[in-house]
Amino acid sequence: MRVARDLHRTFRDGVSLVELADLRDPELLAATIGAGLGLRDQSVRWSADTLVDHIRDKTMLIVLDNCEHLTGACAALVDSLLRYCTELRVLATSREPLELAGESVFSVPALPVPDPDARIVPAQLIQYDGVNFFLDRADAALPGFTITEENHSAVARLCHRLDGLPLAMELAAVRLRVLSVDEVLSRLDDRFRLLGAGNRNVAERQQTLRSCMDWSFDLCTPAEQRMWRRLTVFHGSFDLDAVEQICADDDLPGHEIFDVVAGLVGKSILQRESASVPTSFRMLETVRQYGQTKLREAAEEDVFRRRHQRWHLDLVEQLADDWISPRQAEWLARLRRNHANLRAALEFCATSAGEAVVGLRLIIGSEPYWEVFGLLPEARHWLGRLLELVQPSVPERSRALRLDAWFAMMQGDFEAAEIGLDLAEKLAAELDDPLATAYVQQTAGMLDALRGGELTGISLLAEALDRFRVAHDTAGEVSTLLLLGMTAEFAGAKEEAVDWLDRCLAITESKGEAHWRAYALWMLGIHELWDGRPVRAGELEAQVLTDSREADLAAVARAVEGLGFVAARQHQFDRSAMLLGAADRIFDEIGVSTAALPALQAYRSEVEASLRMAMGERNFRSRYEKGRVLPRNEALDLANADGPVRVAAEPVAIGCRTALTARELEIAELVADGRSNRDIANDLVISRRTAEGHVERILSKLGFSNRAQIAAWVTERRVQN
Repeated sequence: MRVARDLHRTFRDGVSLVELADLRDPELLAATIGAGLGLRDQSVRWSADTLVDHIRDKTMLIVLDNCEHLTGACAALVDSLLRYCTELRVLATSREPLELAGESVFSVPALPVPDPDARIVPAQLIQYDGVNFFLDRADAALPGFTITEENHSAVARLCHRLDGLPLAMELAAVRLRVLSVDEVLSRLDDRFRLLGAGNRNVAERQQTLRSCMDWSFDLCTPAEQRMWRRLTVFHGSFDLDAVEQICADDDLPGHEIFDVVAGLVGKSILQRESASVPTSFRMLETVRQYGQTKLREAAEEDVFRRRHQRWHLDLVEQLADDWISPRQAEWLARLRRNHANLRAALEFCATSAGEAVVGLRLIIGSEPYWEVFGLLPEARHWLGRLLELVQPSVPERSRALRLDAWFAMMQGDFEAAEIGLDLAEKLAAELDDPLATAYVQQTAGMLDALRGGELTGISLLAEALDRFRVAHDTAGEVSTLLLLGMTAEFAGAKEEAVDWLDRCLAITESKGEAHWRAYALWMLGIHELWDGRPVRAGELEAQVLTDSREADLAAVARAVEGLGFVAARQHQFDRSAMLLGAADRIFDEIGVSTAALPALQAYRSEVEASLRMAMGERNFRSRYEKGRVLPRNEALDLANADGPVRVAAEPVAIGCRTALTARELEIAELVADGRSNRDIANDLVISRRTAEGHVERILSKLGFSNRAQIAAWVTERRVQN
C-alpha cells in the first residue's frame, strides 16, 4: 500500500487495489479485478479478453493483494494482461511467486527485533522496527504502555520469540489488557491458545494466529503438509541431506524431497539461509510450533524425533572416527551449524524412556566439539541429566563420568573432577574396559599434575600413553603427548617437555590434525617465552591464531593470552594489557577457567603485577577493560599486529611481582657474572649481610628460588637490550 501511494503520480490512469483474500472461485477472478478497477458493466461476462479491451491503452498500476490461494488463475490472467497492455504494471502480494517471466520477487522479511541475550538499554530498543510496531499496538490495547527499565528485557524477548511477525505481535499486544509482558512471555509455549481473538473487523484468518497458520497449511499440497509437520523435528537450521535422510519414507519418497522442499520455500513456510554453504533452511518458530501440533495429531512425533536423534548420533560418531584428519574444521563447522539440532536430540534422549544411553553416546562422540567451542557448562548439564537416567553398569557410564571429570577439571572444579574420576575408574575396572581405563588414567594424571603432583601425573600419563598405543587410539595418543609436554614444562623439565611436544606435532602434522597441533604450538610458545626467546614465542603464538582463528576458540584464547605475555616481555605495555583483557573475554565466552592451569595462572599474576608497576593501576585497568570490550575480530587483529614499544621510566622486570631498584639491578648483574655474596660485598664496599639481604629481596621480587634463575633473567634482559 505504501509503494502504491508513493507511485500514484507515476501512473496517469491511477492505481487500483484488488483484494483477493476472500475470493474462493478462480472463475470469478476476472470479474473481481474488473470490480476493483471500477468497471461496472453488468452486461459483460468478464474474462482476460474483456479486461484487456478496457485497459489496453491505460497507464496504470494494479495491486493484487493475497494471490496465494489462486496462484494458477492469477498467473494466467496477469500474463494475458501484461502481454497486451504495455503500459500496465502489476504489484502482487502472495505467499509464493506467480512464476511468470519478467517477475521480480521481493521477499518481505519479518520485522527486525533485538537479540534478547545482548545487553541493550531501554532507549536502544526503539531502533528496532519490530519493537516499535509492538509498542504501537500495545499502546492501542493498553493506553500509556511504554518501555521501562523493569519491562524492557521482557519486551525484547517477547518480540524475538514471536519472530518479528506483525500478526503475532499484534495479537500478543491485545493480551496486555489482562496480562503483564512477563506473563505473556511465560505463556508463549502455548502461543496458539494465547494469541487468540483479535480484531473483529479484519479477515477471519487474521483474527487468531492459528487461523493464519491454518490458512497457510490448507494452501499446501498433501506432500507439502506432510513435509511441513515432519520438518518440525529440526531446530535452527538444517540442510537438504539431513531432510532426505530423516523425513523420507514410503509416503514421501526420497526422490520427491527436493521438489517438496522447494515448494515450501516458495510458499514461505521454509526460509533459505542464503549465506550458508551448503545451503540450509530454517522455519520461523511460530511456523515450526504450528507444524509440531500437526505432527502430534498425525501420531508421527515419536517416530521422526527418534529418526532425527539417530541421524545425529551417526553424525557425531563419524566425527569421532574421522577426528584425527584434515577434515576437523569441516566436522566442527557442521556440528556448529547443527548445535540446536544436537540439543534437540539430547532433549529427546533425556525425556524418552530407554534413550539416555544414546544421549551419552552423543556427548562422548562429540567431545571435541564441546571443548573447541568452550561449551563445557552445557555439556556438563546434559551429562548430569543423562547419568541420572542410565543403569549403573552400562559401559557408556564410565566414559561419561570420565568426560564429565575432564570438563570439570578444565573449568577449575578439581573436587568434582576427582569424585567423578573415582567412580569412572571403578566402573572401568569392573567392565574390564582398557580404553576407558586409559582415559581415566589420562585425566587422573593431568589432575594430579595441576594439583602439584607433577611426577605422579607424568607417571599416569605415560601409562595411559602406552595403553592408547596398544589400542591404536590416535586421538588418545596425541592428546596425552600434549599433556605430558605441558606437565613437564610446568615441572621445569624443559628438555622432556620439548620432546613430548615435538612428538605430538609429528603425529598431528602427518595426519593433518589441527586441534592438538594448535595446543602443542601454544605450549612450545610458552616454553620459548620462559626460556628467554620472546620473539620466537610470538611467532609460535601467532601461528596458532592463523591456524585456529575461526575453528578453535579455546586455542585462540590461549594464544591471545600468550601474545599478551610476549608483549609484556617486549615492553609493549598497552598492547599487553589489552590482549590480556581480550583473552579473558574469550575465556568467559567459552566457559573455561584460567585457574585450570595453576602454573600458568601464577605466571599471569606476575605479569599483571609487573604491568601495574610499569603503567600504574589506572592505566593498566583502562587498557585491560578496553581489551575486554573489543569485538573478537579486532582483538585478533591486535594480537597479530606489531604494537608500539613503550619503555617504562624505571627498569621493570616483566613477568615479576615488582620492580627492582637500581642497586638491586646492579647486584643482579653481579650475581649473573657468578659473583658470590662475599665478592659482591667487596666490590660494592658493603657488608656481607647487606649483600645477602639484597639478594634475598631480588629473589623475592622476581619470584625465584635460586641464583641461577636470577642469572637467566639478567641474560635475557641483556639480549633484549
